[in-house]
Formats: sequence, C-alpha cells, structure tokens
Amino acid sequence: MFTEDLTVFFKSADFATVATYKAGGVGGGVAKNIIFDAAFAAQLGMDAVTPTALAITSDFAGISNTDTLTIGATIYRISESQPHDDGAITVLQLEQQ
Repeated sequence: MFTEDLTVFFKSADFATVATYKAGGVGGGVAKNIIFDAAFAAQLGMDAVTPTALAITSDFAGISNTDTLTIGATIYRISESQPHDDGAITVLQLEQQ
C-alpha cells in the first residue's frame, strides 16, 4: 500500500474543498477535505451532472450509502464508493439530495 502522506494533496488552500460528512446523514457532521468534481456529461441525449469526490480512504472508513456530504449549501448522498488504484484514495459517487 502507498505510504506517503496524502494530506498535502488534500489541503483546502490548494486543491481540496472542505465538506461536512454525516454518517447516516444525521448529526452535527465532521469536516473532511475532499477533491470535488461536479462533472457535466451528456448521455443518451440527456444532460446530467455526475458529481464525484476523491477522498483519503482512511478518512471515510466504514461509509454507507446513507451517509452524506454537504459541499457549500448542497447536500449529496454518497451513493457508492470505490478504491482508486492502490486503495489509498477512494472515489465517492455522489447524488444530489
């Protein structure tokens, strides 16, 4: 497993965005740094936004599809998570609520 300190890539002053993570979508939430991408895609003649986020895997251990991220004023449900490359980083598939 990759053992370098990944937090240098997830500083909010540089590449990252601060999001509020809520397990089960409830409670006060915890601030987490992520790299957010609200990618725009046109599929089958319909326009759609497929937002994703990159996160340090250890910051999101045990996540479920009832967990949410609040980015700015928008709440997203984490619909799926997948390890990226060696697993040190996770790709979060988001669904706007």
